[in-house]
Amino acid sequence: MKQTVLFSLSSLALVLASCDFNQPLPGGDAYNPLYPPGGAAMPGDQSPAGPSYATGSFLQTLSDNTAFFSRYPTGDDQPNKMLKNFTDVKVISTKGAYVKVEVVNNGDVGFVPSVMLGEKRSPNEVQVTGGPGAAPLTPDVPPPAEVPDIQPPEVGDPSRPAE
Repeated sequence: MKQTVLFSLSSLALVLASCDFNQPLPGGDAYNPLYPPGGAAMPGDQSPAGPSYATGSFLQTLSDNTAFFSRYPTGDDQPNKMLKNFTDVKVISTKGAYVKVEVVNNGDVGFVPSVMLGEKRSPNEVQVTGGPGAAPLTPDVPPPAEVPDIQPPEVGDPSRPAE
C-alpha cells in the first residue's frame, strides 16, 4: 500500500514537472478570459486602457466631476479643472487611457479619461445615479384606486362553543 501511494505521487510529480506553465494562453496576446466563448472581442472594447473613440466624433462627459488636464497627465498630476456633466467635446486623438479633446463651448484643448466620456445623450434621460437636477428614477404614476375597507370576520368568545 505504501509503495503504491509513493509510486502514484512520484508519477504525478514527474507529469507536473514535464508541463511548461510559461506558455501563453490560447489565442495569442489578444486573448482575454473575460471575452465570450470563441475569443472574439466584445464590441467597443478595443483597448485594456479604456474605450477608443474615432477622431472627430462628438461626445459628452458622464459626470459632474470629469477631470480635464491641459497636458497629458503623468504620475500624480492633478486636473486643471473639472468639466460638468453633459459638456460637449470633440475627439482629437486617443492616447492610452486618455482622450485628447476640444471643449465645444470654449475651445479648450486637453486630456480627459476615456471612461468619463460617452455618446451624446439628452439631459432629460433618466439618471441611474440620481442626484440634484437628475430626472426621477421612476415616472410619475397615479396612486392606486381606492380599495374598499375589508374587515376580518368576527371571532366569537372562545369559552363558548360554536353554534
